[in-house]
Amino acid sequence: MDKNSLAVLLLTNQLVKVESKPLNSRDVRAVRKQIPDIGVVTETSAHDLVAEFGLDVALAERIVTLCAAVTAFVFELEKLEESGIRVISELDPLYPSRLLAKLGAKSPAYLLVAGDVELLASRARGIVGSREVGSEALSVASAAAHAVAANGEIVVSGLAKGVDQASMFAALEAGGRTIGIPSEGLKRAAKKASIRRYVHDGAMCLISPYGPDAPFSVGRAMGRNRLIYATAISTLVVASDDEKGGTWAGATEAMKENFGQVDVWMGEGTTPGNTRLHSLGARAVHNSADFWRTESVTGIRPDDEGPVQPRLF
Repeated sequence: MDKNSLAVLLLTNQLVKVESKPLNSRDVRAVRKQIPDIGVVTETSAHDLVAEFGLDVALAERIVTLCAAVTAFVFELEKLEESGIRVISELDPLYPSRLLAKLGAKSPAYLLVAGDVELLASRARGIVGSREVGSEALSVASAAAHAVAANGEIVVSGLAKGVDQASMFAALEAGGRTIGIPSEGLKRAAKKASIRRYVHDGAMCLISPYGPDAPFSVGRAMGRNRLIYATAISTLVVASDDEKGGTWAGATEAMKENFGQVDVWMGEGTTPGNTRLHSLGARAVHNSADFWRTESVTGIRPDDEGPVQPRLF
């Protein structure tokens, strides 16, 4: 691993316990502004970090403590790779450039990846919605996913029950491929044998900005939502509550922060929340089979080619 990438992972460490609290993405980027060749922090004393680079004493000591865990950290990295999970930093060539382009300072400093990372550079469409929905919404999600798969694009969603799972499994059943972004750690998300099988077969790639055993939380769900919108060319909201719930919060944040284009189902069975999202600027979709035809209003195009990761699961 490149020394700079290793330094970023050590400073944001979520794999082994360390006395000092890991840095967040914003903190790491602030350090990189002062130390562009950030890999040097793995072999520099706190005194020298202060004297040579002007770091705050407390921050320098925190960095040294985090970097001192390198042996245990690398051991955990190897264990994860043996189980099929790879950890990549934002400096790694495998890291999807579109996340940096769309999320900017809110992009995660690292990702855990299981499966074929090449999928992250492919044209993808997001399909999201509430957990508790009726059969009509599930049919819309499935039809949209079938259309995306038939067009040779990737379906990206959050693995939650309801719309998310309906769209992902519909795409897989149609012979398509998917990107799953759970609101928990990958070890928890991959407990289902069907998920592991799809990952192993190269039909699904799982990514997460959280530790491998991290439990669900509202904050992690919001972070997951950002990644869905930033990964996709456009994202279809199939069903949303009105001014409440994770689907609403994710869509409104994506529109406000320009994380990605937000489409909303306005055909038969649309919800009051969908109507409200449309009034706020989401693009109306009346035919689920055609939603993939919309192009990104952000002007950000997916990479033509992407790096290939060995299939580890």
